[in-house]
Amino acid sequence: MTQGLISKGLSKVGAAASALWTKNYVRKSLHWVSGEKFIDLPSGDIVVVLLCRNMAHYLEYFYEYYRSIGARYFVYVDNNSSDNSVDITARWKNSITLSTDLNFRDYQTPIRHEISKSFCTEGWRLAVDPDELFDYAGSEKMCIRELGRSLLDEGYTGLIAQMLDLVPDRSLVEESSLSFYESTKSSKFYSLDCLTDMDYFSSNVPFSGLVENNMISNEEVTWKFGGIRKRYFNEDCCLTKHPLFYYKEGVHPFRHPHLTTGLRIADFTALLKHYKFSGNYISREMDLLAEGRVSHDETSRRASIVKSGHQFRFNTSNLLASPTPEELLERNFLVMTERAKLRYLKF
Repeated sequence: MTQGLISKGLSKVGAAASALWTKNYVRKSLHWVSGEKFIDLPSGDIVVVLLCRNMAHYLEYFYEYYRSIGARYFVYVDNNSSDNSVDITARWKNSITLSTDLNFRDYQTPIRHEISKSFCTEGWRLAVDPDELFDYAGSEKMCIRELGRSLLDEGYTGLIAQMLDLVPDRSLVEESSLSFYESTKSSKFYSLDCLTDMDYFSSNVPFSGLVENNMISNEEVTWKFGGIRKRYFNEDCCLTKHPLFYYKEGVHPFRHPHLTTGLRIADFTALLKHYKFSGNYISREMDLLAEGRVSHDETSRRASIVKSGHQFRFNTSNLLASPTPEELLERNFLVMTERAKLRYLKF
């Protein structure tokens, strides 16, 4: 028994030492490129944080979109891009552009953790990928800064979003010639088939041990897996993320790419419109595989299916179109308590 306790103790010490080494290694890898050196975030305000490589296709409209919903501050980490991503982000106001050459496959979680903590003061973080557009019920009347203040007034420090893959009604080859803005108009089709729901604290969730320090305020908030990528590529992807969180002492950003802990989670869910197939998608996937920058088999399987079919296209004849958060509440893809509806929908 004593030997077992000693072994456990040494294991914990080893894990702590490894975590500290990784933290310092990641921090030293981050180099300032342009913009601010540090953001003194106004009380209750929000900073958008993102990490990506060779995503210039998305970045112009990404910035325009998030500015349009009320975001004013940005922290961008470029993962050694060979396109003009850093030239685009250098033009963003109230922003920091950093770079790292660490492999995304091995270090995405600690990089996201570090940029969420170290480059701006306490406050809201909106952690999204460049192909994701965040939306929520009542967004036409309430900007994202007002949403953040409302969440804090209710004592919430986190908001879960469900990711919805949106696909075009044309071949991916044809889609590749469109700008990201144009793709948001053509990629308007979606499916709510092939979805799997799991209770938030279910032991069947692959990373269930990481969520125990979160509190949920609505038992209908669940983890979702699958969707249209399950239907076409047999990909059981996790669709649930914790993109909006209030960083302060006791909050641990990115214990997992989809998960931040130490949160009191709001009683409704938001939407991440996901435009994965925008632009030259096939080339992007093949480059990631060739460079060894992805750690799961789904990308390889998806790329092989798309590449093998001449001008691959989704069959949109039996898909739904043009989703809104309010419509997705009615379809039970998103959830919201009656109390939350009074706050966000009936004013």
